[in-house]
Amino acid sequence: MITKREHTPLVHKVHGHEKDTPGIRLRKARLEKNLFLRELAELTGLTPENIRNIEKDVYECKSGLKVTTAKKLAKALDKPIWYIGFYDKLTEKTLGQKLKKARLYHGHTLEEAAKYLGVDEKTIRNWEKDKKSPRTDMLKRLKKYLEILITK
Repeated sequence: MITKREHTPLVHKVHGHEKDTPGIRLRKARLEKNLFLRELAELTGLTPENIRNIEKDVYECKSGLKVTTAKKLAKALDKPIWYIGFYDKLTEKTLGQKLKKARLYHGHTLEEAAKYLGVDEKTIRNWEKDKKSPRTDMLKRLKKYLEILITK
């Protein structure tokens, strides 16, 4: 006899408020698709352990989920990359923060964004860290790139 596996609750509360983390979003999306860890791992090329760690909010790099990993997960789960990557929660007070958020919404690595915008990776990195500002002629191209944040 096969018994249906019970899942632990998807809603986590902290001080009476529903908690929202990339791990909770990933687990929720995986369970909505009725996928086991190993099935999602096969679809994405990730390991079940890697997915389990992400669901526990333990990431492969200190800045959070890598965009390449988020891209694979979003595609396999039919979710927008910004949802899986938790990019909607990034601040956008400075031009650099807006640029990084737009890059992640596009699902671009630094290398891909640099190629798309016709600059080198170091330039993108300096803009994102607000160490340098783009030239006036580049602002027009950046404006189009940043439009994704308006249409979200």
